[in-house]
Amino acid sequence: MKKRKYYFLVIFLLVISLIILISCQSTEFEHEVINMDELIVSPDFTFSTNRLVTINLTSLNVEQENEPSVYFRLYKQNPDVYDADIILSALTNADGEYEKAIPIPSYYREIYLKTSDGLPAQELSIGITGADEGVIEESFVYNPLHIPTGTARDGLRDFTPVYGTYGVFDFTLYNVVNNCNGTTSITIKVQNNDSHELSYVACGLPSGVVPSEPDDGVTYYGVIGTYTVENPTNNPFYSIKFETMSNGPNNGEEDTFIYIIPTNFVLAMISMEIYAKAGGNTGQFMFPFAWLGGDCTYNEYYDGTLAWEDYWPFEGDYDINDLIIDYHTVRIGTASGTFVRDSTKFTFRASGASYTNGFAFQFPEHITVDGGITTYNSDVNAYVEADNRTIILTDNIRNIDSSIPETGFINTDPIDPYITPVTFTVTIPIAESSSSDDYPWLFPPYNPFIFTNYNRNLEIHLPDYPPTDLADVSLFGTGDDISDPDDPNEDGAYGVGLWYRTANYLPWAFHIAETCDYPIEKAQITSAFLHFAEWAISDGEDYQDWYSNTSSGYRDDDYIYDVP
Repeated sequence: MKKRKYYFLVIFLLVISLIILISCQSTEFEHEVINMDELIVSPDFTFSTNRLVTINLTSLNVEQENEPSVYFRLYKQNPDVYDADIILSALTNADGEYEKAIPIPSYYREIYLKTSDGLPAQELSIGITGADEGVIEESFVYNPLHIPTGTARDGLRDFTPVYGTYGVFDFTLYNVVNNCNGTTSITIKVQNNDSHELSYVACGLPSGVVPSEPDDGVTYYGVIGTYTVENPTNNPFYSIKFETMSNGPNNGEEDTFIYIIPTNFVLAMISMEIYAKAGGNTGQFMFPFAWLGGDCTYNEYYDGTLAWEDYWPFEGDYDINDLIIDYHTVRIGTASGTFVRDSTKFTFRASGASYTNGFAFQFPEHITVDGGITTYNSDVNAYVEADNRTIILTDNIRNIDSSIPETGFINTDPIDPYITPVTFTVTIPIAESSSSDDYPWLFPPYNPFIFTNYNRNLEIHLPDYPPTDLADVSLFGTGDDISDPDDPNEDGAYGVGLWYRTANYLPWAFHIAETCDYPIEKAQITSAFLHFAEWAISDGEDYQDWYSNTSSGYRDDDYIYDVP
C-alpha cells in the first residue's frame, strides 16, 4: 500500500511539473501575431530604422586647449574589443571642431571614437531628442606623444614593426602614424640588455628638419626612464636625442621614444639611423625605410538591407522577400569633407518573385554623376539616365551573374537548393552642389527602387520616397495604392507627398539600417519578427531592435530563412 501511495505521489508530481513546464513554455513563446491586413499605422510613421544623429565634437590637447586638425574615426562598437563596423573617418577643423548629422540605427545608445594616438576608444553617448533624432556633444583629448602600453599599438593604421640588433641593444622601428595635419609621429623602442643604465638614445633626422614635438629642453617621460630632450643635436649625428635623467632601462628593459616631424620628409626617407649608449657600450643601426603615408581619407560608411514586395499597386503577401539586396556604401571625400566618389558593394541575396525585377537608385537633387561609372565582379552594366542622377544598375537582377537561375525562387523556400549570393561593386564619380534638405534620401542608399517586367515606368520605392520623372503617374491611386500626386495637401512622413502607401499606410519596400534576416516564402513579416507590429504601431518608439534581436520572444525561426 505504501509503495502504491509513493508511486501515485511521484506520478502526481511529474504531471504537475509537466503542466508547469508547458505553461512556462507557452508563456515564454506565445505571442499574438498580427496579420498585416489588420495592421494600421500612422501616415506620419516613416518605417525608418535609423535615427538622424547630429554629432558635435571638439578635439583637445593634453592642456585641454582646442587642438586643430585631429583625425578620428567613429565606430558602431568598441574597436578595442570588437572587429567593429566603422561609421566615418574625418578631421576636426582649424578650430578643433567637427559637426555632422549622420543616420545611426535607432536602437543604438552609444558609438565609439578612436584617434591615432593609441588612447583607448572613447564612448560617445547619444542623447535622444526626438522620435527619429539624436545628438552627441563631446570633446576628446588627442596626445600624439602618448606611449601605448601592453600589446596594443598606437595608431589607426597598420604599420609593420622593423627590428634590428647591435651589441647589447635591440632596436625597433615600432610605428609610423600620419597625424593627417601635415605631421607624422614616429615611435622607436630600445631594449638595453647591458647591466648599465641606458645613457641616451639618438634618432636620426632628415637634414635641417626640426621635430615639432617634443620641444628642446623639455622632460620626456618614457615607460621606465625620464629624459632630457635635445632637439636637434649634432652629437653623435644630426638627430633628436633623449638623454637619461633617471631610471634608464637596463638588464633587458625596454623604453619607448616618440617624436613628430613633417609628413613630406617622412615620405621621402629611405633610411633611419638609431644610436644608443649604456656605460661604455654603444649600438648603432640603420633601418631601411619605405612608407606610403598611411590613411587620412575622409570617408563615410553606410550599410543595410533593402527588401521589396513587387506586386504594386496591389498588396502582396508581405513576406518582403520578392527582392533582398544588401548594400555597403563608402562615400569618399577630401580632407575638407567634399565628396568626390561613391563606391557601393551590392549583394543580391534572395528573390521570391515570379516577376522580373530591375534595380536602380536616384541621387538627391544636389548630387550628380561626374564621369564614367565603373562596375566590378559581375555582368552588370550600370548607366546613368538623362537626369544625370538616376542610376540603372540592371533591368533584370537575375542577369547580373550566370550562376543565378533564370526562373524560380532564390533563397526563400527552404526546400529549394541554396544559391550563393552574388556581390558586385559600382563606383560612381560625383559632384555636389550646396547641401540638400531632402532627408532621408540625402544618405545612401539614397532613393532606391525596383521596376518590374522590364517596364521602366512601373517604379516601386520606399514609403514616401518620390518617384522619378519617368514613373507612370497614372498608376498612383489605383489598386491598393493611395498615392495622390495631384493633392498638394496630402503629405506623408517627410512632408513632400504621400507615396507608395496602402489604405493602412503600409509600404511595398523596406530599408533596414543593418544587414538582417528575412522571412521564408509566404510567411508574413509579422509572423517571423514578432515585434515588428508593435514597432510600427508605436511609430518606431518600441522594439527598435525588432530585426536584430535574437532573444527569446523576438522572432520565430520557423518563418525566417536559414542559410544552409
